[in-house]
This record gives sequence, structure tokens and C-alpha cells, in this order.
Amino acid sequence: MKATDLMLNDLVLFGGKVAKVIGIDTDGKVSVLFDGHLIARFVCEEKLLPIPITPRILEENGWNYDDIDHEWYGFGLNLGGYNPEEYTILDGRRISFVHKLQHFLRDCKINKEIIL
Repeated sequence: MKATDLMLNDLVLFGGKVAKVIGIDTDGKVSVLFDGHLIARFVCEEKLLPIPITPRILEENGWNYDDIDHEWYGFGLNLGGYNPEEYTILDGRRISFVHKLQHFLRDCKINKEIIL
């Protein structure tokens, strides 16, 4: 996972645990928090993994599934139907990972902290 794909407060996996990005330097090193504590400072980007979006994550974060249209919706937005590979949001962006969903919500000025 490249540091250039990340923003502050993104959620990623580090050492098999969910961590929050709290710093990114120009050399591709990232600092992360786990459970509110600094667990790693300046981690190599190769040690970070994206978190795949799942129906459970969507449901727990306020998205609803429409059985008729077979789409997820929430926050005034629609996601395409569940596909293990990706979701597609109306503007055509493909989103497969939690950090990409966080970026999209921020771009839409939706202040939503993702719960995992």
C-alpha cells in the first residue's frame, strides 16, 4: 500500500490490527495509532494493508441495502450492488477499501468516522 494513497485519519491494517494513520512523511513512511496509542512511528508503506469493504462494515456505518434495486445507499449517496471486488458510487468511482470510502466521504463534505 503506497503512502501517497493515504490521508490522515485513514484506517488501515498494520500487523493484522486496525490502525489509524496519524502521520505521513515525504519518504513514504507512515505513523499509525492502534486503540488510541502510538504503535508504530514511520512504518514502511509495504507493512500497511488496505481494509476491504464488506456488507457488515457498510451496515455498521449507516448504509442500507435496498433489496429491490440491489444497491447500498446512505448519506444521500448510492453504492452499486455488493461485489467482492468493488463497489461503484454514482459518480463512477470504484471503491473497494475503507480508506477509499473515507476519501470519498471527505470529498463530499460528509464528516463520518468509519467504525470497524
